[in-house]
Amino acid sequence: MKLCRIAVALVAGLAGVVVSSPVSAASCAEGGRCRIGDVGPGGGTVVLAFQTPAWWGSYIEARPVTRVRGLRWSLKPTEALYVDGPDGSARRKRIEARGVGMGKPNTEAIVAQSGPGRYAAAYVADVDLGGKSDWWLPSLDELDAVYHVVASGRMRSVVRDAYWTSTEASDRYAWYQMFQDSTQFTDENSVGQVNGVGVPSNKNRVKNAKHGKSGFPVLPYRMMAIRYFGPSEDAQPPLFAPALTGRTCTDTGPCRVGDIGPGGGVVFFDAGRSLPWGRYLEAAPSSTEAVGLRWHPRGTRVRTVFQALPWEKQ
Repeated sequence: MKLCRIAVALVAGLAGVVVSSPVSAASCAEGGRCRIGDVGPGGGTVVLAFQTPAWWGSYIEARPVTRVRGLRWSLKPTEALYVDGPDGSARRKRIEARGVGMGKPNTEAIVAQSGPGRYAAAYVADVDLGGKSDWWLPSLDELDAVYHVVASGRMRSVVRDAYWTSTEASDRYAWYQMFQDSTQFTDENSVGQVNGVGVPSNKNRVKNAKHGKSGFPVLPYRMMAIRYFGPSEDAQPPLFAPALTGRTCTDTGPCRVGDIGPGGGVVFFDAGRSLPWGRYLEAAPSSTEAVGLRWHPRGTRVRTVFQALPWEKQ
């Protein structure tokens, strides 16, 4: 009987060790680390994930707006968002407005200009999705990131139509993207037409224009909502105003935008921190440029570089 009691005590002790198993890590939706394709806290799909925080945050999640479509870009179809100056600041701001992290300030600028009403930027700014109300109309680069996650199959049930961005192209035109093949349009210079005539502005249109021989149907514009989350840096960087500095820098840095890089070109991008690919980007000098070259060698059989993925064959 004594041996029996000892045996029971040992089994109970072992059972206690098994029960006290470690707690699993929090998921992305619960505040844990996120990867592209994960479900975010707002129920969207993570489309960008940075290892180190950027000024806007660490992650971007996206959700298609399914309740409504066919809204115009703004209520001011002929007015520019940005007041120009002798230094060409409006042009620089429009270039900046394409980048990652610019969906929020772009959306806020559109709403500040147009005021209350029923249009794409205001609708997304006011929408509540997944219990979150901090959604924005994506910038040009942010929407392109969404497209690539959709095309890779990591974001399903997204209708392949035209989606607004929050990026202004000029006084009368805004950028949008076709999710049929990733093409981005502004409809300027009669690229987009209605009954064979170029559209004078696309900001007040509720359907995408016809594009020559593309074959894309004319359908009401859709909206994708994005939100930023995760740790972030302190503040948005100042307006990008590139200028040649006359300085040179080496492979080890430090470099500034406008410096002559180690390859003899111009440094045009500084990520602000070391990333897996490096920190700086340098454009090759004009002496290396060539015109009229084939993309592939003469005589090679023309075929796609990448094979279609299983879901693309359906």
